[in-house]
Amino acid sequence: MEDQGSDTGTIVIRDVRIFDGMSDAGALHRPAHLPEPRGPVPDRRARRLRHGVRRADRAGRGGVRLHHLDVLQYTTGELRAGVRAAADWGTYVAVHVYTGAGIRRAVEAGVKVIEHGHLAAEDDLAFMAGEGVWLSTQPFAESDHSYPDPASAEKNRRVCAGTERVFAWALKHGVRVAFGTDLMLDPARSARQSAMLARTAGPAGGALAALKIATSGNAELFREAGPRDPYQNPTPADVAAHGRVPHLARLGVIAEGAWADLLLVDGDPTRDLGLLADPGAHLKVIVKDGRIWKNTLP
Repeated sequence: MEDQGSDTGTIVIRDVRIFDGMSDAGALHRPAHLPEPRGPVPDRRARRLRHGVRRADRAGRGGVRLHHLDVLQYTTGELRAGVRAAADWGTYVAVHVYTGAGIRRAVEAGVKVIEHGHLAAEDDLAFMAGEGVWLSTQPFAESDHSYPDPASAEKNRRVCAGTERVFAWALKHGVRVAFGTDLMLDPARSARQSAMLARTAGPAGGALAALKIATSGNAELFREAGPRDPYQNPTPADVAAHGRVPHLARLGVIAEGAWADLLLVDGDPTRDLGLLADPGAHLKVIVKDGRIWKNTLP
């Protein structure tokens, strides 16, 4: 979306998500999700990849609103089929899962990214580290979501209670961590995304560590999409054919030819990430793709 000029917010890497058991919020704003086609897993996955998705995103467990948190979805064989289909297109699979059992099944099938993981045990994080698997998790607080049903509210409490633990174990064992919010690209919740980024400083070990995770760290994760990563250094053939077009510039670095997205902050976010929780007050200059979108300097 954004790299085509239709959105001036955060960078979006288009993915594909299979909604079934964990997909318990039918009214959520999810413009990049494609409908579930019929047919074997590799055929369904390939059809989505032909539509331009950058990675495959699967639901591997139950959800907070519906179902039990400990249920598993997809057999190992089904997950491997999805991984193989993604690999045929030069990209990878991410799985949404909370529990250790779901994590291990996914990793054993070749999944490269675990989304959430809040109910994992320490040995599950150590296992992920040994396999080189990413953890894209969220600093959830109970107030981020509202569940009138008492059972769902209790599941939400359990998930949120795991935030500190999973971050601590991931950092202890050297798991590569990415920042996420799980807010489904909902424009109405953009302010909450900024608040969640600021909140990440606590479990991540400080403001600077959280910034690295959310910027250069996330950019490194995007590069797991290999040739499907839309933010790459242009090759000589690319330059000859198209020039240095913006969608071929790398993210997460300050270098010639890189994506020119810069923020000028009134204060030091490496010491106080809370500054970014109120971007209206503290972001004095916003540069996106080399264009100045905001400048309140005198």
